[in-house]
Amino acid sequence: MGELIHVAWQCTYKCNLECIHCYAAYNPHELLTTKEARSLITQASDLGAKSFVFTGGEPLLRPDILELLTFTRDLGMTPIIVTNATLITVEHIKSFKDCKASIAINLPTLSEEVHVKFTRIPSSLSKKLGALDAFLKHGLSISIGAAVTKVNIDDVEQVVRFAESRGVPCDILATIPMGRARPDILPKLHSYKLLMTNLFRQMACTTYERHRL
Repeated sequence: MGELIHVAWQCTYKCNLECIHCYAAYNPHELLTTKEARSLITQASDLGAKSFVFTGGEPLLRPDILELLTFTRDLGMTPIIVTNATLITVEHIKSFKDCKASIAINLPTLSEEVHVKFTRIPSSLSKKLGALDAFLKHGLSISIGAAVTKVNIDDVEQVVRFAESRGVPCDILATIPMGRARPDILPKLHSYKLLMTNLFRQMACTTYERHRL
């Protein structure tokens, strides 16, 4: 049996955005109580997990999320929080630093117009970018995830370049047609193939240039 790297938990259905790619089906009730969540995290630790991922929905809408991040750290695992980064406060940043948490931000585009179509909420892009700058300023470990749909497929390469300019890893994520995500938002196969081919070529060229240096 290989080493268990991490366990991911969809810790809430609640979210302040309405992203078109979201696989989470809305439910006003939490999935687990704080006590049950602690038990789950403990089980992951007992299995040898190196990190524990909090995803959603928007994890920051759980009132006990900072407590659970600390609990995860105290068990010797790295807490990873997948957030839309629009609700970030000074308290969150302090807690993330104290817990040595890693943060993954969904950033589908750098266009406010496209971002509104993607999230259905105005002004959320500027909040994300402000949070990202704050994370970098405080030396936090962050990554960017770009879920690909037909709404933002033409913007993904720009997001990748943006991530590279900030020294931040960027993951390209396939949209799963479940929950809020409908099959009609999926990009055409040839468009998706072209995007991935272009990104692969750019990555290969970048790797080559680095080796030359």
